[in-house]
Amino acid sequence: MTAEIVIMNREAVVLAADSAVTIGEGPKILNTANKVFMLAPKRPVGVLIYNNSTLMNVPWEIIIKGYRDCIIRNNEDFSDLEEYASGFLQYVENNGSRFVTENQESRFFKQMVFSEFGEILRMIWKEMRKIFYGKAEISDEEIKQIANETITKYHNDWSGWA
Repeated sequence: MTAEIVIMNREAVVLAADSAVTIGEGPKILNTANKVFMLAPKRPVGVLIYNNSTLMNVPWEIIIKGYRDCIIRNNEDFSDLEEYASGFLQYVENNGSRFVTENQESRFFKQMVFSEFGEILRMIWKEMRKIFYGKAEISDEEIKQIANETITKYHNDWSGWA
């Protein structure tokens, strides 16, 4: 678990984070992780990393430092934080192939799809159990209706992203 703190007043902002990182699935914890990074060399703009330290198995540290190098190389100076954030997202989008191979992207996509299908299946089972526990029997039509409603709900949720 990560602990991050931001303290602000009219004259300054302080960013801080612990240095603990869990390695793998087990209980191995190291206290050497960097979670606070300077984003802009000429401005007091920083980035905190929380939870997942990678994007498709590429450390955020590499991506953040790559963006910082891009800012230096292009001598960019943004007027506000929103421009830094937009520039960073555009950098990740435009330079993703430098960091992520097609194989990594394909594996990530498959993991996301399997995760969503698993969530849909869990919701279908949850709704079926509600009916089953209430009357101890569930018909094929009720199962189809539950599955259709659940899939339609997820489809509508995802359609809003397009």
